[in-house]
Amino acid sequence: MVTYQKIGETEKSHTNFNEAIQLFNEIEAPKQVEKVEKAKIGNIS
Repeated sequence: MVTYQKIGETEKSHTNFNEAIQLFNEIEAPKQVEKVEKAKIGNIS
């Protein structure tokens, strides 16, 4: 991603950053669902 920035291909860099952010958000989603489910039944710590 940073390499694309250094060689002047900022569009590719931007796309790669967005894809990485999307994947990281997908990874975190199950944890968020679990927190919401626990809060829903009153077992959040």
